[in-house]
Amino acid sequence: MKKALYFILLALLICNASFSQDSPSGYNDQLSASGSMLTAKKASRNTIKIGGTPYINEKFLPIKISGQEDKDFQGRYNGYNGDMEVLDVSKGTVFVLNRYLTNYDVEFIGLNKIYRCYKFKSDDGKPINGFFIKLSENNGIGLLKKENVKFFKEVKAVSTYDKARDAKYKRGNDQYFIKIHDNNAVELSRNKKEIAQLFPENSKNILGYIKSNKLNTKIEADLIKLVTYISGL
Repeated sequence: MKKALYFILLALLICNASFSQDSPSGYNDQLSASGSMLTAKKASRNTIKIGGTPYINEKFLPIKISGQEDKDFQGRYNGYNGDMEVLDVSKGTVFVLNRYLTNYDVEFIGLNKIYRCYKFKSDDGKPINGFFIKLSENNGIGLLKKENVKFFKEVKAVSTYDKARDAKYKRGNDQYFIKIHDNNAVELSRNKKEIAQLFPENSKNILGYIKSNKLNTKIEADLIKLVTYISGL
């Protein structure tokens, strides 16, 4: 019994050490009830007064996190910096979920919104991790939505003809991504021909499905129907 316990503890230590090498600094490890690693860091506080909000939902709302369903958590998503902030109601503390872990879901209860981290290419072409809403995911093909908030700097009036503008956050357009098997998520074109070209062996069937069902790939509901169809081919 003692020997078995020794090997279990040794395995956990090796797992933790291995994970910490890949995690960015500033994160503190927490072991979830399911045994999977959930990592977090303290949320930063912005003391500068800025108009608007960087959050998709300003208030903390009830959430469930995979492997932590027994915890009383509330969350809000920062669409500007990509952080998922979580309030541990029982402790009254706020932390930020680690985007470098991709094995857990964050479900906003009652909103039909499930977030998960995926790797994708940033605007400068570098692979990074970020939270996406899962719209459709079957047979290794997923349609994802990335919510965005833009920041506009303060504009000072340099003459009597200019109008000063305060710094502010403003909700940006959502971006749609597609994840195909083990590849990184890539932004999905809204052009039907370019979508079909992602699956050359089924491009004719895809275009035929779009035409026969009168789908508009600029409409989210139609995009979900299309990707669900593609995942079944």
